[in-house]
Amino acid sequence: MPRKPLSFSIKNSESTRRLSLGHVALIVVMGVCYVVNQGGGGYDLTYLVARRTSITTAVTSDAAASCPPLKPLPPIKGRNEIALFLQEMNFTHGIEIGVQRGNFAAHNLGTWTACQNYKLVDLWAQQNLETYKDVANVNNQQHENFYQETQNRLSPWKHKTEYYRMMSVDAAKYTAKQEMQVDFVYVDARHDYCGCKEDIENYWPLIKPGGILAGHDFMHNDEVRPQDWSICSDGSIHPEAVKGAVMEFANKHGLPLHLTYREPKWNSWWMQKPLC
Repeated sequence: MPRKPLSFSIKNSESTRRLSLGHVALIVVMGVCYVVNQGGGGYDLTYLVARRTSITTAVTSDAAASCPPLKPLPPIKGRNEIALFLQEMNFTHGIEIGVQRGNFAAHNLGTWTACQNYKLVDLWAQQNLETYKDVANVNNQQHENFYQETQNRLSPWKHKTEYYRMMSVDAAKYTAKQEMQVDFVYVDARHDYCGCKEDIENYWPLIKPGGILAGHDFMHNDEVRPQDWSICSDGSIHPEAVKGAVMEFANKHGLPLHLTYREPKWNSWWMQKPLC
């Protein structure tokens, strides 16, 4: 009999996060492994965790079991700590998708001093207002201002930065043709399910084994109103938005998925590419 999807809620004093998972074998919370023994039906499990708790979901697979183990990733409070981890790992090449004004890029470049090349991918142009209902979808003049502001802000690192002012899928294809691989990709462009899924699937092959795929806004559409992240560019409706695309990819490939734990909203997520 096929197993029913597992769902669970993780609560603390300030927020509740509910994740719907497919075939989850275990849950790791701050290094403590809870084995899920599925019975005849689905589950609704609630764990009360402290504010300082990091959440990791892990999905077992035969392929993952045969790979050499990766060094456990540290819990991360918020996305500004990601650059510290990249520096500790001595990573050197990264891509940020969805740059806007360059604030996060400036933080990363200022902290991650080992970085040798940082690619900045953003269209910096308004998209269809009917299918992209996001506060970031401002008019073209504002986008142009953001682009100029980003260049000025990142000028101290102009010897390390490359600008790809195009759709993210086109930038991925260009990078693939150059046979480039990177250590780190951060996804923060379109927040609809289709756009996020497309970015994850196109940039995952560009990441070196042991590298990190991460992103912003681990949210369901119901959590971001009055914005509407349920609408894909083709007009199809997928209310699961970023959260659904990320969870689906992690489940499909048997990857542990990590979330920041000190951000009450707009959490970042990340996963590490296996060594084989």
